Formats: sequence, C-alpha cells, structure tokens
Amino acid sequence: MPSKYIIISIIYAFMPHILCNTTSLSLADCPVGDAIKPCICHKSHITCDEEQEYDLKAIIGSLSDSYGQNQSKHFNRFEFTANTLTELSENLFKDITAAVLWLMGAEQLKSINVNAFHGMDAVVKQFELRNCPVLNTDNIFTIVNKFVMVDTVALKEINLVAIPSGAFARLTRLHTITIYDSRLKTIGDKPFAALNSLQKLELSQTSVASLPKGVLVFSADSNLTLRLTLQKNEWLNNTGLGADSLSQLARPTIIYINHTFKNSRQWKYLAEKAFKPFFAANDGNKVLFLGHSAILCGDVRNKWLNPNFIKRLLWIDFDNKVKQIEC
Repeated sequence: MPSKYIIISIIYAFMPHILCNTTSLSLADCPVGDAIKPCICHKSHITCDEEQEYDLKAIIGSLSDSYGQNQSKHFNRFEFTANTLTELSENLFKDITAAVLWLMGAEQLKSINVNAFHGMDAVVKQFELRNCPVLNTDNIFTIVNKFVMVDTVALKEINLVAIPSGAFARLTRLHTITIYDSRLKTIGDKPFAALNSLQKLELSQTSVASLPKGVLVFSADSNLTLRLTLQKNEWLNNTGLGADSLSQLARPTIIYINHTFKNSRQWKYLAEKAFKPFFAANDGNKVLFLGHSAILCGDVRNKWLNPNFIKRLLWIDFDNKVKQIEC
C-alpha cells in the first residue's frame, strides 16, 4: 500500500423504516466496459487501488450513470485509493448509498463538505477516517452525527486537536469509538454522555494531559460493560486525573492502560482521588494493565488499595492471557 493514499470502502446496508422495501433491494451488477477505469469490479466489489491520479467524483458519476432508473446502484464494497485528493465535495456519492465508509490516508485532503455523504445519512453503519494530517476537522462531529445508524466510529491521525463538549449526539446504535491522534490535546465536557449503547471507547496515542471530572460521564445507567482504553498517551498520568473523574461512568467498566516507551513508570501507582471512587462506583469496575503488570504494590501511594480493590487489578501478558496482580 502506498504511503500517500485514501481508501473509501463501502458495504451495502439499509434502514428499513427509512427506505421502503429495502429487503427486496439487490446488489448492483458490475458495470460493463470502461465506465470506472482504472478501477475494477468483481462480484459487486469495486476497487480503485492503483497508484495513479484519477477524478473520484468523475468515477462516481460515471458509475451512477451506468445504470438505468430502475436498476440497483447499491454495491457490496468500494475501495478507492488516491494520493491527490484535496476535498470531498458536496453530494460526492450522488445516489450511491453505503453502510461502511472508510477514508484512509491522503496527505493532501484538506476538507470534507458537511454534505459530502448526502443520501447516506440513514444507512452508514461504520465510519473511519485515518491518516489525513492536514484535514480541517472543525465539522467532523457534525458529519458523524448525521449517521443516525452508525455503530462504529474510528478517527485516527486526522489532525484532530480537540473533542468539543457534547461532541456526539444521541446515536443510539453507536457501540465503538476509537480515537488515535497525536495532535489531540483537549476534551470538553460530556462528549460521550448521550451514547448509552457505548461498549468500547479508545483514546490512545494522544497528547491529552488531563481527564477532569465531567469528561467521562454518561446520562443514564447501563448494565453493558464499557471497555475504556487509555493506551500510550505520553502526557497522561495520575496527576492528570481529576477527583471523581472515573466515577460517573454509570456502568461496569474495564480500564485498559499501559505506559509509553518513554516513561516506564507512568502507571506505577493508581491515584486514590480518581481510582478509589472508580472501584467503589461499581463492583464490576476493573483496571487491566496491557503488556505486563506495571503497578508496584509496594509503592506507598498504593496503600489505599484494599483486598477487594486489589482483586480487580489485572494484567495481560504477551500471550494475551489475563492474570490477576498479586500484591
């Protein structure tokens, strides 16, 4: 895969109460001739992965025009690779709908129109942006919140410097969020509060230095276990965790943490002000250290840990076996 690329992968799906008779819709046959050249199509799977320049909008237009009014234009999968794309324009996909949408790479991608995916608002189920270092992300959460059926969102190295307060709307099916971005420094109040179906939240490889009270908050109780991963955040440690910053999750939660290569002592102890209320909030709350047991039980700052809390300290070895920390 070239270092400068953008991949857009689309897998067909529909929302029954929005689109009528969706169960009768069939996948489109591959277009005939050179309609999507240099892309190729096989069993409703379109791939544009050559390292060459082409006009994405023109290809989508030609693809749409290849079918009659009553023919299906719904494809199983699209993969686009391009290294010169600078924007995703309004109504880019015309009358093509999609369920899984991946955009990865593109060092020159600067903007995504808020209506670039017009017509797909009610059908996108997975959305991923990755490796877009000059992208203007001011409207990224507006775009994400349009996808009312989305269940998975991944934002990785897209020049995201802040997650604003109330970032995510009430997306009732969203269960997985992954955010990696070395430029990310601040997170506002209650960005995930409306996501009561959330089961996996990963905030890793960021430049976030603090998680104050009010960030990790949910608006309603849930019995669904949340897996919260805080991995390789160079600037985040115990001093950056506010009092009660982990006690308002309102559901059983497993926190996955590990240290960075630069700071092997990053999590040698657990701050009482943050982790004692966390353990007390739910009997199902646990802390799992990734890679190896990083905590030092003999550290005086860990004396507050009682036997009930200690049994909820786990670590995962390099064979992916979960073990209890013995103090």
